[in-house]
Order: sequence, then C-alpha cells, then structure tokens
Amino acid sequence: MGTVRSFVLLIHLISIGSSIACSNGGCKLLDPCSSDSDCEVGTYCFSCPEGFSGSRCVRSTTSDQFKLVNNSLPFNKYAFLTTHNSYAIVGEPSHTGVPRITFNNQEDSVTQQLNNGVRALMLDTYDFQNDVWLCHSSGGKCYDFTAFEPALDTLKEVEAFLASNPLEIITIILEDYVHAPKGLANVFNQSGLLNYWFPLSRMPQNGQDWPLISDMVAKNQRLLVFSSMRSKQDTEGIAYQWNFMVENQYGDDGMKASICTNRTESNPLTDTTKSLVLVNHFPSIPVEATTCGHNSASLVDMLRTCYGAAGNRWANFVAVDFYKRSEGGGAFQATDMLNGKLLCGCDDVHSCAPGSASGACTTTPSGRRMALMELALALAFGFLFACCGLLRWNEVRYRKKGLPPGTMGWPLFGETTEFLKQGPNFMKNQRARYGSLFKSHILGCPTVVCMDPEINRYIFMNESKGLVPGYPQSMLDILGERNIAAVTGPLHKSMRSAMLNLINPSMIRDQLLPKIDEFMRSHLSNWNEKVIDIQEKTKEMALFSALKQIASIESGPESEALKAAVFQLVLGTLSLPINLPGTNYRRAFQARRRLVEILRKIIEKRRTSLSSHGDMLDLLLLKADDECMKAKLNDEQIIDLIIALVYSGYETVSTTTMMAIKYLHDHPKALHELRKEHMEIRKEKSHEEGIDWSDYKSMAFTRAVIFETLRMATVVNGVLRKTTQDTKLKGFVIPKGWRIYVYTREINYDPCLYPEPLSFNPWRWMDRSLDTQQHFMIFGGGSRLCPGKELGTVEIATFLHYFVTRYRYEEVGRAVILEFPRVEAPNGLRIRVQSY
Repeated sequence: MGTVRSFVLLIHLISIGSSIACSNGGCKLLDPCSSDSDCEVGTYCFSCPEGFSGSRCVRSTTSDQFKLVNNSLPFNKYAFLTTHNSYAIVGEPSHTGVPRITFNNQEDSVTQQLNNGVRALMLDTYDFQNDVWLCHSSGGKCYDFTAFEPALDTLKEVEAFLASNPLEIITIILEDYVHAPKGLANVFNQSGLLNYWFPLSRMPQNGQDWPLISDMVAKNQRLLVFSSMRSKQDTEGIAYQWNFMVENQYGDDGMKASICTNRTESNPLTDTTKSLVLVNHFPSIPVEATTCGHNSASLVDMLRTCYGAAGNRWANFVAVDFYKRSEGGGAFQATDMLNGKLLCGCDDVHSCAPGSASGACTTTPSGRRMALMELALALAFGFLFACCGLLRWNEVRYRKKGLPPGTMGWPLFGETTEFLKQGPNFMKNQRARYGSLFKSHILGCPTVVCMDPEINRYIFMNESKGLVPGYPQSMLDILGERNIAAVTGPLHKSMRSAMLNLINPSMIRDQLLPKIDEFMRSHLSNWNEKVIDIQEKTKEMALFSALKQIASIESGPESEALKAAVFQLVLGTLSLPINLPGTNYRRAFQARRRLVEILRKIIEKRRTSLSSHGDMLDLLLLKADDECMKAKLNDEQIIDLIIALVYSGYETVSTTTMMAIKYLHDHPKALHELRKEHMEIRKEKSHEEGIDWSDYKSMAFTRAVIFETLRMATVVNGVLRKTTQDTKLKGFVIPKGWRIYVYTREINYDPCLYPEPLSFNPWRWMDRSLDTQQHFMIFGGGSRLCPGKELGTVEIATFLHYFVTRYRYEEVGRAVILEFPRVEAPNGLRIRVQSY
C-alpha cells in the first residue's frame, strides 16, 4: 500500500511541479509568484482578479521580430506595440505646481516603455506656458491641472533610447493642438531627434510599400512622426497622419465586439491607398483594475475583426492603455500574433522560420507531441527515483558524530542552488530548523554556517587557532591563489603590509585623494538634463577610479579591455563551479587570463619606462631596499594584489554608492541634510577648487549615510573560513578541511543593536561609538579587517560631494533591487538628472 501511495505522490508531483517551488527567476508564464524577482526574464508578477486568482507571472516585454525572422522587409510588413497617451503616467509629479486632475493611461516611464519593446508612442501636444506640453484636455486647450510635462522632456527620453539602440525604429503619433509657428519643429530640433528623422519625401504615396527596415537603419532614418494637423505637413515637414494610415474608432465605441469602423478623421479602413493600419483598443475612461481583461482575449478578437474590416489587412500598430497589464501574454502576445500573420502567415511570430516568407510555419504534429510527453513522463519517473537515492546517499555520507545538524543536498552541488536563489530566506529557514550553527554544502564545499554573533567574533579573532581563510577552489581560480584574502602566514603579512603602504591614511591624504577628486569631477560632468543608469555609472566610477590610482590608466582601449574582463570576472565569483562552455565560471576564468595578460604587459612596460607615475604600481615595483617599502613581492603576487584591490573596491564602492543614491532619493530629509553638509564645504571654495583631507574629515553626516547604506544594503553578507584541524565550536566538532561561513548579514538587522532596523536612519551613526561595538562586522574583523575601509569611504564621499552639489535627481520608473547573492538592479536604476 505504501508503494502505491508513493507512486500516486510522484504522479501528483509531476503534474504540479511546474507551478510550485519556483522563485528567483525560475517561474514561467502564468506560474504563481510572490514578487517580480520570482519570474523569468520577460515576465513580472501581477494580479488580475478578472483572469486568475492570486499573483502570476505575465509578460512584460515584446519579442524582437527583426531578430526572430528578418529586418529586410518594408516597414509596413511589421507590427509594433503602441502605448496610448504614453506620457500620462501614474505617479508623474505635477510640473505646474497645481495638483493634476485628469486620467492616467500608463504606469511606466517612456524610457521603460521603450526598453520593454514599445515602438510607437501616442502623444497629445498643446501650446502651454509659451512652450509645447503634453497634456490631457478638451477643446484644444491645456490647463495647469491637466498638463503633464514639457514635450521636450519626453522627446529627450526618445532621443536617448535611439542613441543607445542603433537598430531600433520608433514611431510617434501626435494628437496635435500646437498652433505656434514652427512650435513642433523647434521642440524636435531641441531634443536632437532630427538626427534620426525619416523624411517626408521618402514616405510612400497611394498605398505603396515603405522602405526596407534594414535601409532605414542603414540611413539612420529611424524616427517616424505623424501629426493630426494637416497644415504641419506643408509648414513643418511633419507627415499628416491620415495621408498614410487608417485608424479604427477609439474609446468605448471602438471596443464593441465584432465591430470595427474607422474614426471620423480617418479614411475608411478599406482604403488601400493608405499602407499603414492602426487599431485602438482602450476604453474612453481608463481603469487600471479592468485593463488586464481588455488587453487579453478581447484584444486579439478585435484585431481579427479589424483584419476583415480593413480588407484583410493586419494592423501595423496596436494601441492600448497600461500595456503590461494582462491575463498572461496580453498586448505582447497580440503583437506576436500580428507579426506572425504579417511576416509568414503564422499565428505567432515564433512559428516563423528565420528569413521566412508567407506560409513558412514550424509546427509540431500532435502525435509527435504525445510521444514526447510519454518519453518526458518516463524520464521524469526515472529522474525522481535517482534523485531520491542520491539525496539519501549524500546525507549518509556526511553523517559524522559531533557535526552540527543540517542538510547536505545533492552530491557535488550540495545546496548551492538554493543558497544562491533564496539567500537570506534559505539561511533563516535553516536556522529556524537547526539553530544558529548548521551544516550544509555550498559553493562546492562541505560547510558549517554560523549565524551566532559571539562565535563569529571568535572566528574573526582566532585565525591562529586553525581558522584560516577558506575561499572555495572555484573562487581561488578566479581571484588567484595569491589573493590577499586567501593567503595566510608570512605571505599574508607581506601582502597586507604592501597594501597598507599603498592605501594608509597618509597616502590617501597626500596622493590618492587629489587623484580621486580630479577623477570624480570629470566623471560627473555633463550629466545635466540626462536620464542615466546610476548602476552603470557607479560601476564605471569604481573601476576607472581604481585603475587611475593603481596604474594611472586613463579612459581608452586599455581601460575598456580591463573593464570587460573585470565585469566578467565579478559575475563568476558567485557561481556554480562548473567549468563548461557558456557558464559564468568558465567565462570568469577566461576573463582572469585576459586580465593577467594585460596587467603583465603593463608591468613590463612600466619597468622599461624611465618616467615616474606616482601611483600604486610604482610603489609595488620599488626595490626591496627602498625606504618606502617594507616588503617586496614577485610579479605574480603583485598581479593578484592588483586584482584584489580592483575586485574588492569595485564591488563594494559601486554598489554602496548606487544604493546611497537610491536611499537618499527615497528619504528626502536625509538628502537635504547631506546636501547641506556639502554646500557648507563648497561655500568657501571656487568652482574649480577640489576638496582636501580636512574637508573629507568634516563630512560627519556623509560618513553616517555610507555606514547606514552598508548596513541596510548588506553589500557583504559574510566571509568563508577553513579549518586546518578538527575544531570545536559551541559543543560541535567541525572536521579538518571544512569551510565555515561566517554569516554576518543578520547582525545588521538586530533590533537590539539597531532600533527600527529596517528604517534608513543615518543619524544613528552620528554616535561614533556604534561602529566600535564588538558586533560591528561590516568591514570584517581581526587581522582580516578590511584594509581599504578608509579609501572606499573617501571615494564614495567624494562622489556624493560632487553629485549632490551639482545635481538634483529623481528616479525614473520603479527599479527592482535584488538583495542576493549580490545587491543589484537587474534592469538598471535610472535617474533623471538636472542641475541643482
């Protein structure tokens, strides 16, 4: 009977396995989810009571029809997702000083819309405040309480996207109420969009085909603009919309099932002298809660209805409100259907064979599907039985007397996948089951995880008692066997001495701070009136600043080569140790080789040079009897020391700076206090005068912001140690050769140490005794206390100084921040920057 129950259980697990236990990017379309980070790329977690219960992963991006099939057909042979009133964004602050009383039609910024695959924008333009504004209104007039923002702001976002994406084409459809002479032409000129303008002279007449997509890209004519005002075609060279496209009725009248008629201004939908077709599908009054239904099955039905009404022509543009809301595929799937129909006659563009023409669909016969399902079921049974056996064998293998309780997971991989995916939740769950000291198998090593503050402090302070650095072999392969964080004994003392000679306070004050100041002033120039990804900018800042300090490397091919290698190396340090093509581990290992080769050439070139650069590399290459050096290292050790300097500083400085910008944005009171401190420093200085050591030491609140950011973001979750002998901890025996993961993350959220620990409160650090208490482990402890603590703080403080005194900023959209295994914004953290 038990065997039968087990068999039934296996069947049940197979049937529901696709809908449970997914997280951290593992959830597929329509899988249940709890947050956006659970869902796979191209989807997000959304609740649509009309379509399903709870929250599920639904699509959030389009498919690239150019890559899937080809880009060598005329423009009118493709379909493009279009947002209705793209500028009318939920939460957009008032730019007139008067609270806005009007409808919203979208939730994402225009930049986010474009990044998610929207390729046509519907904008309403009005004369307002002696400028051109985007506005909801009636009667052709804009008011303070219906205005959204100057059109120039949105057009600059479009320009930034086109500049960064040289293969993309964007269409702007204007409901135009601008009567000021050359008003629209001027604003397009100011935005820089004329550089991408598709000329009126190339637009086809009488329903002919448009130029090829590939030709439009080659000529950089990648912006099509249509106006609803006829006169603009003659006076400003902006195409009159109804000369080139037909459009169905908008609003409630355009959403009646099985009915598709043209709007009043448009020629009949059957007029084939207009080669473009626009289908609207949105109600007269937008309601977020009901939009997921509008953007699903009824949208596809309307597209099919309009296909017949337009003389068997599929739409080129499909316009919707709240474009990401749906019951699954939504407007994105509808666009895929349109491209499938237009490009190859299939029901989905993914069914088109690459480079295909009409009729070239790839389908799977039902008989073959059934055979594949039967084979998959058989394989699943075998796999489940094998997994049960492997899990049991691995638990028995590590069942030694005296070990802490816990689980070991799979052979070789252990619980690495769960650790990397679930991170803090994995740790909390294991602690709840087994206590603050438990065994596991992560990053290729049998490991004891310690979450006890007292024991963690003991481990930090007692390296001499057999508790040495314990980075797994996979990480040593990437960072180097002679990495300062991994070596022990005399070599560690020599390398630490060499590093401290490079970055001690007097060196920072006299040599490094002037270089950092010069670099930051240059790096932060020309950000005004731009939308930037602060994550990318802080990464570049941390890396290029380090390269300048270490080897006087300026911007150029050499720094770009190093940047590519370092970025890839960082990704591999927290990855499964699988040395196979395509894995992060393999790519990081190859990046290290490139990095070592570049650094070796730099060292050889420096040795033959007769000039002095006054940088860290000069000091490292000094002879052993030089008064400035207490220890001499060989070239391999110097290279590993440089890699350690770049890696540790890059990861910590860039992430902490990015998160400080994020926290300050979300806490205006703290930003005001920080800016006040830095404005006081600048008050006595000229515009070109840099900051000095006394200025830095006066930045008490800045230091508090940095420490609070390190605590809240927890850039470093813990460190690894290795036992060189059997070691007793809390009554347990840790075998020789095992790793101990000193997990310090939870200390940062201990309410006994930090009242209201989940609140961003820099003022708590104004009490200088807080960072001297015994459980303060943000920078490590013992002989391994981070030697670059002061240098990193100086870099972040200098960046913040020039950033807040030069600029004010606001976040564009709502960035997703992942906390583990590293703190990052997977889709970027974009801010709009303006002069202060």
